[in-house]
Amino acid sequence: MIYQSFKNLLYSTIFLFSTLPAFAQPTDNPIASFYSDIEGYPAWTDEIKWNNVYNVATQDYSQCAACTNDFEKFKYVRDIAYNAGGGVLYYPAGTYTFDISDAPNSEGLMLKKGVVIRGEKPGTDGRAVLANPDILTMAITDHGLNALPTKFKFTTTRLANDTLAGAISKMWNCIGIKSGVNETGLDKVKNVGVAWIEIEYGYIYFGFATEMGYASNYASASLNYINPIEPWKSGRNPDGTHPMDWFGGNKGIKKEVSAV
Repeated sequence: MIYQSFKNLLYSTIFLFSTLPAFAQPTDNPIASFYSDIEGYPAWTDEIKWNNVYNVATQDYSQCAACTNDFEKFKYVRDIAYNAGGGVLYYPAGTYTFDISDAPNSEGLMLKKGVVIRGEKPGTDGRAVLANPDILTMAITDHGLNALPTKFKFTTTRLANDTLAGAISKMWNCIGIKSGVNETGLDKVKNVGVAWIEIEYGYIYFGFATEMGYASNYASASLNYINPIEPWKSGRNPDGTHPMDWFGGNKGIKKEVSAV
């Protein structure tokens, strides 16, 4: 998924894929490569620095004491790319595990302006769909993404007194966006995206900017459409990066209704 820019309720997303050989470190514009037919491709994607590639598997982490896991490595390389004016975080074939805190003010894999995540192109199943699937016999794992060589695996949790079988995805098991030092809000973040990544126990959410703004925390929000679970009820400082911010942290304007 590639995301250019948004403001308020305006969102633009385009799914993208690469066409380079799996053994090559890609530097092309995958939008232009994949949509090379008569319909063409969105020209704005040329703004992304596709040729500025950072291979997370071979990156030098000697100056990053915290880079002992995939999550910290992501943040480190992301900031390098952002400070360079944007670029591609390239994840060669393999499984990358992200163990992310479930605290209210934690964050997921937050991209900054101009930064794109890119995995290795599969050798088969290029459109990530099955050919002539039999829905009566296909397994739940037959989703057409099994051929993706690059996999992001998010760790899971269990709720207290949980009687359900299996694991539960954490609140911050996501790929999202956040403002950098040069942006005043999420509406200034553009040219971010994800290509060729299979995600397990995670989701993609590119944030929400609102003209009304957000309160300092959920407890002080003027408009609260939900009853936030603890400890989010008072501990979350909303900024639009989490899907529940709009419902639990919206500043808004209260309208008083009185009888005449």
